[in-house]
Amino acid sequence: MKTQVFKTKRFWQVLIIIAIDALFFGLVNPNKVNSLFLIAGFILFGITLYIILQIFLGFLIKLGFKIKHRRKLAGFIVSLSCLLLALQSIGQLSIRDVLIILPLAVLLYIYAAHISPRATD
Repeated sequence: MKTQVFKTKRFWQVLIIIAIDALFFGLVNPNKVNSLFLIAGFILFGITLYIILQIFLGFLIKLGFKIKHRRKLAGFIVSLSCLLLALQSIGQLSIRDVLIILPLAVLLYIYAAHISPRATD
C-alpha cells in the first residue's frame, strides 16, 4: 500500500511553512524593522524548527529508534535553539553561556521526561 506524499498533512504543513519563511525572511530587513517583526521571525523560526524536528524524529522512530516523548523532545530542542539564537542576535552569547545552558537543558529535559502527570480527583 503506497501513500502519496501530496495527500499527507505533513507535506502541506512543510510546504506552507517554507513558503511563509521564504516570504518573511526574504522581504524583511532585520536592521530596519520594528521589534515586533523580529519577534515574529523568532516565532516563525521556532515553528519551522518544530515541524522539521517532528518529521525527523518520526523518521527515526520508523527506523527503529525508541523515542518516548517526541513532542517534548522537539519542544526542548526548539526552546534551546531559540534561546541560543536570541542571545547570539543581541551579542550576548559566549562559550561560557553555551557550556552552562546545554547541561542545564539536558538535566531539565531528563527531569521533565521522567515525571508523570498526576491524576486529579
